[in-house]
Amino acid sequence: MYKVQLLDPERRIIELVWSGKVQPEEVEEVNQKFLEIIKSFDGKPFDALVDLSTLISFPPETQRGIAEQQKMALEKGLRRSAVVVPSGAVRAGLNTISNKSGLQTEFHFASRQEALAFLQSDQ
Repeated sequence: MYKVQLLDPERRIIELVWSGKVQPEEVEEVNQKFLEIIKSFDGKPFDALVDLSTLISFPPETQRGIAEQQKMALEKGLRRSAVVVPSGAVRAGLNTISNKSGLQTEFHFASRQEALAFLQSDQ
């Protein structure tokens, strides 16, 4: 399951929540919604808050889709990604995916509040 929304229009922050065991087709659905939101930014850079606090897993075929999604986001202007991670195991998996996509501006947080505060602080 997932949720995608424009969380902060002024600061151009997109929120993406992944939960459960994410399937490859869900990544494609998210990409379409993600691109719709990005179009409203008129080419300006944006940030993403990614909440994985209720994620069970990204199976291998889904991991490939997530890596491609990250590449696409970088090409479209992603500046920073603040990720809420529930455990070290999820963090390790994310690092593997980020290495494949080239995403170097991913920051991990224990809570959604910390992640959002980071993005809103313009650090």
